[in-house]
Amino acid sequence: MAEPILALDGLVKSYGALPVTDHVSLTVEAGEIHALIGPNGAGKSTLVGEIAGTIAPDRGRVIFAGRDVTRLDAAARARAGLARVFQTAHVVPGFTALDNVQLAAIAKDGSPFRFFRPATSEAKTRTRAREALDRVGLADRANIGAGALSHGEKRALELAMGLVQEPKLLLLDEPMAGTGREETDRLTELLASLSGSVPMLLVEHDMATVFRLASRITVLIAGTVAITGSAEEIRADETVRRAYLGESAA
Repeated sequence: MAEPILALDGLVKSYGALPVTDHVSLTVEAGEIHALIGPNGAGKSTLVGEIAGTIAPDRGRVIFAGRDVTRLDAAARARAGLARVFQTAHVVPGFTALDNVQLAAIAKDGSPFRFFRPATSEAKTRTRAREALDRVGLADRANIGAGALSHGEKRALELAMGLVQEPKLLLLDEPMAGTGREETDRLTELLASLSGSVPMLLVEHDMATVFRLASRITVLIAGTVAITGSAEEIRADETVRRAYLGESAA
């Protein structure tokens, strides 16, 4: 059996006497969409930071692509293939959609001085950028300023910026935040179309999205893993129903 693309081994993080993540262990397997859910205050944001490299755990290990990256910073983890899509879109509004994706491609190539060369000279990265935009359904918006895109289009653009880096794992930090139902449905179907091509860890509050996409779901409650299982197992678990899903899970 192939080793998981991501393995969290007993991550602990406390602020003073308050434990925020308490011996959290989980895996993301190659090709799977694994969702992380939990009520507000469960420790999800801290755990995302520990995975991404912006928060250092007090104890435990982060194993990514077979390598212990616990002491690597966020930039090093990104170069290793961990692409994060944030809760709020991180795009340059004055640049076109195509330019935003191309800059993400250049950053992945690891040659910062190339930022000072004309974008039009970067034929290879521009081709990759167009392919990424096409993959997320934004091919016809390539030359539109990112600031003029709808909120849902900006989320799709940021996804293209992640995909153009050819990631080994996508860390999706509440990608549906701030989107309406129609945009949420479109983004959900977009992520579903990517299933199997790139593994994802999806942190999300929208349960329709979670149940539509995830092959496995981990529930975090008060900083600890309450259960990891299929959508059916999560729906049936009484602890989860009381703490998070409520009567809507019936």
